[in-house]
Amino acid sequence: MFLCAIGFLLHNLGSTKEIKINFSYLNFFFYPIMPMIRLDWKFTLLGIIIVLSAVIVSTLSANLPLLKVFVILPYALFMGNKYNKIYIKSLLKKGFIPADKYSQRAIETRI
Repeated sequence: MFLCAIGFLLHNLGSTKEIKINFSYLNFFFYPIMPMIRLDWKFTLLGIIIVLSAVIVSTLSANLPLLKVFVILPYALFMGNKYNKIYIKSLLKKGFIPADKYSQRAIETRI
């Protein structure tokens, strides 16, 4: 489950993107930063809102010090598990196609 397959996507305009297909440790540990690097503003804003709201509420409330753990950890697990799949699907919708048979087979079996 935690092995990461690498594939390549081609766009009809000539650009190529290297993609990672399975669990992403970068997304798990740096969840708001990776979507920002990939210019995926929807998940960047979602991550920032979740992290800031959990930090603010747990800081203001003395009764909920573990709220950060219970809110941020599930979100980080989701990002590590599912974000690469969501990102690949969005690239496929934008017109990217698998560059070779290995990439196509990896995408078909894992997504």
